[in-house]
Amino acid sequence: MAEKVETQPGGMRDGVREGLQELREDVSRDKIESRLDDKVSDRPLVKHLLDMGIVLRALLIAVVLTLIVSLLLSPKLGAFVLVLSFAIAWVALAARKYNERRPTKPVDTDDDDE
Repeated sequence: MAEKVETQPGGMRDGVREGLQELREDVSRDKIESRLDDKVSDRPLVKHLLDMGIVLRALLIAVVLTLIVSLLLSPKLGAFVLVLSFAIAWVALAARKYNERRPTKPVDTDDDDE
């Protein structure tokens, strides 16, 4: 009839506990921050994409465009414009900031020659 399965005492409970401990270690703040630092150093544009000023400006642009489209045409189209305009503005503003020319720094001259 019913097959009896033998388990070790606390087997499932211990397995879940071990899994939770491994998950806590994998998503610890230090590991996440080190992974983020690695990604930012590998891809410099990510630093600008995560800049809160750029995200807020993109959100402001998206909200204004959404209000205009919602009032003039339709709220459903406004929702679509919200998502699309935020994504485009976010990437465009981040790329523009990334491509800004940085001031040229003078080359350090050795003072030993004097």
